[in-house]
Amino acid sequence: MRFRHIAAGLTVFSLNFAAHAVVYNYTDTTFNNADWIGVKYADTSTPTGSFSAAQVNTGGSALLPGPQTPDYREISHTFGGPGAGAIVVTHQGVNFNWSPLPLETANSVDYSYDLQFFSTVNFGAVGFAPAIFQGGNVYRLNTYDNIFSPTNGWVRFSGAGIPLTSFNQVDASNASILPGTPNGSLAMSFGFVSANSANQPSQLKISGIDDFRATLNTTVVPEPTTLMSIACAGLLLRRRQGK
Repeated sequence: MRFRHIAAGLTVFSLNFAAHAVVYNYTDTTFNNADWIGVKYADTSTPTGSFSAAQVNTGGSALLPGPQTPDYREISHTFGGPGAGAIVVTHQGVNFNWSPLPLETANSVDYSYDLQFFSTVNFGAVGFAPAIFQGGNVYRLNTYDNIFSPTNGWVRFSGAGIPLTSFNQVDASNASILPGTPNGSLAMSFGFVSANSANQPSQLKISGIDDFRATLNTTVVPEPTTLMSIACAGLLLRRRQGK
């Protein structure tokens, strides 16, 4: 009975100190060109597709409360052709990098951004999704946020507590997604992808993104020796209190 009491005490101390949460926030409301790397990651268009992406200094979103900057990132896709020609463009934040602390693991992601469809056509959409960059691969959320034409201003999209297993690797050869997911114990970077596809002649779609936010939620588990030290200290404290 005495042994069971001690074991219970050790368990309590392990649970109290076994792990703690760490939160990393990555935000951009101005989209300076030097802060983002845009790459045509996949293209099945005929003829070959193209894109452009750059900061625009007027007309940005005002959906967030408080003072707002007028800047946003404008993105154009030229794509299409037989067989649902597609284009996927990656946008990686230059400074949105995470390297794990010892025994730290990434668990989930929160995100939000504002989107606008600018093309004059009265049909279609542009797809966006938060993305994780790791080891030369790109992983996007497995569903797109679609901004449709026509729109009446900026529209906010968001998600919270999304596990890393909901991000799938993008296949650069055909724009589809693969089963692979990010490794929560390895360094990663953050950004988003923009995408289009159409089984019709080459066309142009223009959209914008503003007020980007990605939040990485992690846990840090102390080393076993640290846990043992904490448990021993707790046991010693119990023995002193019992005298």
